[in-house]
Amino acid sequence: MDGINYSGTAELLNIPTDKIELGDRGRQKYTNLQALAEDIKQKGLIHPIAVKRKAEGSDEYLLLAGGRRFSAHILAGIPTIPCRVYSHNISDIDRREIELMENVSREDLLWVEKNRITDELHRLRVEQHGEAFGPSGGHSAADTAKELGVSPATVSRQRKLSAAMQEHGEELSKAKTESEAWNILRKIEDRKANEAYVAKVEADSTWDDNERKTLINGYIVGDFFERVKEVPDHAVELIEIDPPYGIGLTTSKKREYNRSRDAGLQDYNEIPADQYPQFLHDLFAACFRVHSRHGWLLCWCGAQWANLVQDLLRDQDYVPSPVPLYWVRPGGSQTNHPDLYLGSQVETCVYARKGEATIVKQGRGNAFTFPGIPSQNKSHPTERPVELLSEILRVFSRPQQRIMVPFLGSGNTLLAASNVGCSGFGFDLSQDFRNAYVRRVTEGEIRKYKSLP
Repeated sequence: MDGINYSGTAELLNIPTDKIELGDRGRQKYTNLQALAEDIKQKGLIHPIAVKRKAEGSDEYLLLAGGRRFSAHILAGIPTIPCRVYSHNISDIDRREIELMENVSREDLLWVEKNRITDELHRLRVEQHGEAFGPSGGHSAADTAKELGVSPATVSRQRKLSAAMQEHGEELSKAKTESEAWNILRKIEDRKANEAYVAKVEADSTWDDNERKTLINGYIVGDFFERVKEVPDHAVELIEIDPPYGIGLTTSKKREYNRSRDAGLQDYNEIPADQYPQFLHDLFAACFRVHSRHGWLLCWCGAQWANLVQDLLRDQDYVPSPVPLYWVRPGGSQTNHPDLYLGSQVETCVYARKGEATIVKQGRGNAFTFPGIPSQNKSHPTERPVELLSEILRVFSRPQQRIMVPFLGSGNTLLAASNVGCSGFGFDLSQDFRNAYVRRVTEGEIRKYKSLP
């Protein structure tokens, strides 16, 4: 181990395991201990662990390196273990370095452990040699990278993640890989940036863009079923619903969702399948009351729910089309069971009229072909492009009409309403989703909002 200057000479001894104290370890979790214990029983311990005497002439020791081997040895029930024994007066820096350098290159390290050890090794080197500033000497991230055989960018990223664990450990610890954790951290940073941005906008008393203010005020944080009670009867001409699907989006046993890819999925309030029919019944009843006497209702749903949606709409005196409209995503497909089913490139939307409503853009087909939004650009896990929603609104609404969106999510339907000259409002439970929406309202071009390049 390059750079270590140990005090005293190490000797090789067989020491009773009950004489060795584990101490504060860099690794917090050991994997596959049972397999290693069985291997030790059969072949013995090939590489000794490292310990130091607690005091001169003491028969008690502190573990320096080899925590996993030590734990497996105890699990194997072997009373003594081969040890490389260092003097009691080995420095704390040297002791820590022995453990760090042994563990940092292990392939079975969890990403959290590897990042923490990389960060601690860098800080240890800075403690030894001082921190580098320009050409004045000292230790730099580039020096740590060279020692570990990785790039300076990797060291910088691992150290940033290690620091972020102190503040956002609950969210980041859900990640299974470093790459996934890094993407989650970016989402967290975006969320915090949006919070700060919105606070600044709302505190600006000189801001007098009334059209944008109206768009922002249309996004109401609250429960639809409670807040819709404040909406007068027959107040809206078009209702666009993207209800939480009863399709096991977050709980599928075959598809464990990628938290870095599925932005905001932890805030997605999905309805369990067994509760979905009653949920839809209550939803459509609330919508029917506030719907104008002649208007359109659009309801996105999983294909397996389309017939149920149509039946429940009929129960409320809506007249659903026998064939839904479809969003077609060229090049993209989704399936939880690629071994059994082809990937779906379409999403289903049941459309239904109330009273004597008629289609505005007559003669149009029911396939709406638009690419999906790249996952890294999404502010909501089920976000649809503004361009798609603008086209749908042109088919079913006229300028100046009022649109209600019970579950706003990304808020893109309100941006689409602006594009086609309508006004809109809706509800969502997430302040984070609203913050992202407010930023897009203020940074985008009014009446020309878009999601796609």
